[in-house]
Amino acid sequence: MQHELHTAGYRTAAVGKLFNAWDIARRPPHFDDWALTGGGYTGADFVVDGLETRAPYATTFIGDQVGRYVDRYERDDRQPWFIYAGFTAPHAPQVPEPRYAGVSYPWDGNPATRETDRGDKPAYVRRFNRTQEEGALERQAMLRTLRSVDDALESIRRRLKADGELDDTLVILLSDNGKLFGEHRLPEKFMPYLQAERVPLLISWPGHIPAGSDRRLAANLDITPTVLAAAGLTPSFQVDGRDLLAPGDRRALLTEYWRDPANGAGILSWASTVVPGRYRYTEIYDDAFTVTDREYYDLARDPWQLTNLLQDGSTRPALAAALARQRTCAGRDCP
Repeated sequence: MQHELHTAGYRTAAVGKLFNAWDIARRPPHFDDWALTGGGYTGADFVVDGLETRAPYATTFIGDQVGRYVDRYERDDRQPWFIYAGFTAPHAPQVPEPRYAGVSYPWDGNPATRETDRGDKPAYVRRFNRTQEEGALERQAMLRTLRSVDDALESIRRRLKADGELDDTLVILLSDNGKLFGEHRLPEKFMPYLQAERVPLLISWPGHIPAGSDRRLAANLDITPTVLAAAGLTPSFQVDGRDLLAPGDRRALLTEYWRDPANGAGILSWASTVVPGRYRYTEIYDDAFTVTDREYYDLARDPWQLTNLLQDGSTRPALAAALARQRTCAGRDCP
């Protein structure tokens, strides 16, 4: 996305966390300015346009740095701009600001955190034993750090308004992943259950997008075609996503995880086709990419994925074929 915008004459900046193990002293491709960190909260290291600095609190620094770039770019209204902001929060180890350290977020879990019989789940799932109580503690720690993200976003909104940029700026807020807080006794995010995938997606563009909610199925791969369409640009490459500002809906969504021993130990590769509110079909693969387990959930009757309807070893040939097509589709051929 930044390549297309930069090529079209946009001023571009990246702030916060970009990728795991990215050398923060290196300017990311197609960004004019950068202020990156490798992680952390208090006393986090940043490199801002080639200069090393240490932030008292990373979340606040990211919000302030976005504001500084907005101020700089606003001086020339003839040149459009794009800023990516990646907040470290609520990543572990969660360190909230002192004023939010005592905020309480009680949580009673959900049917999936109280699941007692996991005999229908794949073997790798049954090896995890995260409790609902442990999940509640992590959830509270994460939400405490997100209070500072709220503050940073509000500071950015006020800066846009003060600079007269708010009505001309498309703002998109989302997360890269959801989180399991003990659902099915699981602790992570790399597994084919809806809580690990559901993320917020909020889009603001005053005068262009009316207030309200949209029930269409959307995903992070829709961000690039949406932004480029809003900018009046035609991608120079094939995109798999959809322009969310245009009419139309997708029928299903493919989600995948390919085993990474350094990030998600003990979790096998899998691919899944899901239609929220209707069904989810998943295949689990070994390292030779042979199917070792299958899961099928009727999400209309079983939204918490408690009963795997393929636990008896049966198959769903039509869904297996649909999943195979989705794994190899591209562009508008994808559902």
